[in-house]
Amino acid sequence: MTIDRKHLGYALSPFAVTVSPERLARFADAIGERNPVYRGEIAPPTFLKVLEGEDNSSRRILETLGVELSRVLHAEQQFDYLDPVRAGDELKVEPRVSDLYDKKGGEMDFFVMETSFTGASGRLVARSRPADCEVPGHDLPVGGRRIDGRRCASALRRRARAARCRAAPTPRRRPWSSGWPRTAVDVIH
Repeated sequence: MTIDRKHLGYALSPFAVTVSPERLARFADAIGERNPVYRGEIAPPTFLKVLEGEDNSSRRILETLGVELSRVLHAEQQFDYLDPVRAGDELKVEPRVSDLYDKKGGEMDFFVMETSFTGASGRLVARSRPADCEVPGHDLPVGGRRIDGRRCASALRRRARAARCRAAPTPRRRPWSSGWPRTAVDVIH
């Protein structure tokens, strides 16, 4: 499962994207953003993640690294904004693998892809740095079970919590919680 270190520094060919007001509005709708500034003028902070994946760039990098998409866990995300990304901007997108490391004695491989966004003037506008992890296949829970058939710990915890809730006695309602009078004055009137 180890990702070959020869891929460190691997870069895709730069590609161009245009930030349209319609795409900004659709993205704002998708994330529930209500601020009118993000509805067609300025890109919401996480919009770069959409641009980063254009042209199937993320998938192509995963293929190069030999990582199956079904085994990828998004671990961290960092955005650096040097200028706001606005509707109408023509951006050059340059994704590359900037770091490879492992944890837990090589059980978990991490890869960091750094994507630079350059404006039409040639000035760097923003940078995106997602860190993703390739997790071992036998640890992926499927329907509360691991692929090897054993119970996943989180599924067992959920079942135990549900059983405790079913066994717990129903708390008695206090008279004032259901609209009954609360004070002596309420009783008199």
